[in-house]
Amino acid sequence: MSEASTEGGAGGRLVFEFKAKAFEPGESTEVEVRFEEVAEGTEVRVEHRGFFALDEAHPARHGLSGGALRSMLGLWWASQLLALRSSRS
Repeated sequence: MSEASTEGGAGGRLVFEFKAKAFEPGESTEVEVRFEEVAEGTEVRVEHRGFFALDEAHPARHGLSGGALRSMLGLWWASQLLALRSSRS
């Protein structure tokens, strides 16, 4: 992560540059994390942009495209967020 911008509080957000190990200099994607107050606590939404701009043969795409790439990224982020939640319990 090289740069991040934040807006605090409920309804806040965090935006940062994401670089996988397989990324070459100048290659990056962007992650936006939004926090929204809900009756049960705080809802966290993650949007990861830029993977579809990488060449389909890029190693970070693991040979995936379309819905398969979207699913792989969604499952990866879900596992990261669940691990974070578990570590706080």
